[in-house]
Amino acid sequence: MNPMNKILQIVFICVVTMVLAPVLLNATILFRNDFEDSTWGGWTVSVNGNGDRALRSENLLNDYASQAHGDFSLWIQDPNDTSYANAYKTFTNSASEYMTEFYLWIYHTHAHIDSFPLCVLWNVPSGLGISHRTDIALVLDTVITPPDDQIFIIRAQDANGFHTACYLDTSDLDTWHKIQIYRKPPEAPLPAKVVLYFDGDSIGTYSPINSNYVTNKISLGTTQADSLSDGEVFL
Repeated sequence: MNPMNKILQIVFICVVTMVLAPVLLNATILFRNDFEDSTWGGWTVSVNGNGDRALRSENLLNDYASQAHGDFSLWIQDPNDTSYANAYKTFTNSASEYMTEFYLWIYHTHAHIDSFPLCVLWNVPSGLGISHRTDIALVLDTVITPPDDQIFIIRAQDANGFHTACYLDTSDLDTWHKIQIYRKPPEAPLPAKVVLYFDGDSIGTYSPINSNYVTNKISLGTTQADSLSDGEVFL
């Protein structure tokens, strides 16, 4: 594994809001966790080895960034295969229809080593019990094309495995991209579905990893279970 690739691999993600936005008027809406108060705000961080994390301020001179993303972002770094760095947050949700939203930034010097988990959604029981993955999981991957160009791929994992959701070329780097994961409830005889939006456009419809559970936890970055992945992220 080329050590320079490790140095150059840089991926930025900015989590703007955890939005549970049910269509039904009597449903609960949970809104806005964006680190504006420069605290962790309920996030739990798991770090091992060379993994690291910090809260860093946004560029307040950038009107788009400060308006869309808040004043602070969570930075997570996992530089090698023997470390991990993860941030997760649990919240209350019993609605069958909701949306999870965050922003993604891929820096132009990012170099592929391993696929990097962007987002994993979970259902965590209120008492003792087993946690279940819920809607979909997203990972960032890369294809190297001749001579040395990189095409970035966002892959979505659903009940049927991994799927290529979208390709990003060099024109898509160094800019914010909005990711939205919309959970649609079952409508007999149709099962529940998950729609993935990229910059406001629908790019795929998927079968939930576990349709019997709704999301009440978001996990970002690498964990002990996927410690063979590495990268650097803003959340």
